[in-house]
Amino acid sequence: MEDNLIDDSGFELGMPTRVEMLKHQCDLLCSELETTRRDLRKAHKNIAGLIVMYRRESERETARMGYQYGDYSKREKP
Repeated sequence: MEDNLIDDSGFELGMPTRVEMLKHQCDLLCSELETTRRDLRKAHKNIAGLIVMYRRESERETARMGYQYGDYSKREKP
C-alpha cells in the first residue's frame, strides 16, 4: 500500500542539517544587512542634499529681508 498523504517533493536530496540551515539564515541576514547599509547611505546622501538646499534658501531669504528682523550680530558691543 502506497501512502500519498504527505507530499515530500523537493526533499529528494534529503533534509538540510542544522548547520546548513544556520548558514543559510546567516547568508540571508548578511544580504539584508548589505541592503540596509546601501539604503542608509542613500538616505544620508539625500538628507545632506536637502540640508544644502535649505541653507541656500535660508541665505536668500535673509538677504531679501535685509536683516530687518533683529539681526544683531553686526552690532557694536558697548
